[in-house]
Amino acid sequence: MSKVYFTESQRIDQLWMKLLMAVVAAGTLIPFLLLPKEELWQIEIMLSMTGIFLALLFASIVVFAVKFETRITSEGIYYKYPPMLWKWKLATYDELKEFHIRKYNAWREFGGLGYKTKPFSRSKAIIIKGNKGLQLTFKNGKRLLLGTQRPEALRIALKKARGEDLDL
Repeated sequence: MSKVYFTESQRIDQLWMKLLMAVVAAGTLIPFLLLPKEELWQIEIMLSMTGIFLALLFASIVVFAVKFETRITSEGIYYKYPPMLWKWKLATYDELKEFHIRKYNAWREFGGLGYKTKPFSRSKAIIIKGNKGLQLTFKNGKRLLLGTQRPEALRIALKKARGEDLDL
């Protein structure tokens, strides 16, 4: 097994996302407050409310329990982001034309956060939060941006993993 120089786990924990989920969940209570009691217990309403509750529960689990993980080893760059990428993917250093840490705008470049594909290009991104990431350019022309909250530690780990001088 190759030596691990860097690991990072990121979860969606932005306040605005939590508030949005809370507002939607609160919205499901409106029928209980506005409908007369005799109408509230009709089967259609109960099924609808149960469906909305289960959808919210599933969305909350997906949004808040899933984590994006990155590892830098002497073998290459590992990453996974369930449910899009269940198993670890490896980008070996031999497959890469170049890689560097860069600043980005998730909304302008990729249309938001998460696992994204840039329209009309061969670029993908996995972005949880922030504006810095590891840009990978593969020899086959594909590009992948991996967001990070620890760009300096990632840069140092990449140099160590490749046996390069740290020139700090």
